[in-house]
Amino acid sequence: DAEIIKPDHIGETAEKCHVEIGNADHMGLANVLFPDIEAEKWKIVDYGDGKVLSYKGNMKVPFSQVEQQGNARISNGIRFYTDRWLKCEANLPLLFTDKGIMTFGDLSGELAFGSRSAVAEKVTEYLREKLGMETAVEEMYTLRWQTLETQEEKNREAGGVDLKTPEAQDWTWSEEDDSYYLVLEHYINGIPMLNDHYQRREEGLSPVGRITVGYSANGMEGMDSLENFIVTETESVKLVGPGEILDALKKKFELLIVESITITQMKFIYFPYIRPDGDCDLIPAWRITCEQDGEEQHIYIEAATGNEVTE
Repeated sequence: DAEIIKPDHIGETAEKCHVEIGNADHMGLANVLFPDIEAEKWKIVDYGDGKVLSYKGNMKVPFSQVEQQGNARISNGIRFYTDRWLKCEANLPLLFTDKGIMTFGDLSGELAFGSRSAVAEKVTEYLREKLGMETAVEEMYTLRWQTLETQEEKNREAGGVDLKTPEAQDWTWSEEDDSYYLVLEHYINGIPMLNDHYQRREEGLSPVGRITVGYSANGMEGMDSLENFIVTETESVKLVGPGEILDALKKKFELLIVESITITQMKFIYFPYIRPDGDCDLIPAWRITCEQDGEEQHIYIEAATGNEVTE
């Protein structure tokens, strides 16, 4: 039996949304994130397709009273990190793929500075109260310094790029590097956004609601939110019944001449369609996880039409 994940408030209808991608007030957001950084220390860079507000220097990250060297960028999304977290991020023992997150080694357990549940609650509350983002933790990983050190060695053996700069040749690992890595879903109207890598031929890589956070004893040392979504219009649409969704799947499998396949999960999400003007339409959809011969794949079915989202 497939696991069905559907928000409690979704019945026979759901909201289709038109959204703008971006942050309306870059400087206002900078002041919320880093109130101790003076406005004149931020730089505006115009890359042609949009302006980026950037900062490099001493900064106090959320939940910390300690100043550290770091970087921050605010554009369509938000990205900031301390120099220490950049070292950890460069050696994460996990990999984002089109079939999910692949992990290497044991990334479970609790760290001395705080429990998983306490950190997850602090982060989601901060994103909600300070940035107006409704989120939920999708995955959470425990990164011990020994695991990060081992991963760095593996990266070098595999011929990876040595990320140490001439100014940072003294990278070392210690308990200070023990961290949690959180992968969060961004919710719009109580519905989670697409969190997978998905590329359509005419539109390119789809925008995603994924937010990642690095959290250590020094606080929230890193955050990466690829896009922010501002809802400008909504429209209620009637959802098709389970039978039509199953018919769409049956048609898909018949075309692929699939003999044996197992549906393991059906999850109700928003799938983004990019418009010609650069905005997005968020369409209610089912993200269906299928398994065949031990391999997983995802199929996306529009919840209002029963049509498959195709590349």
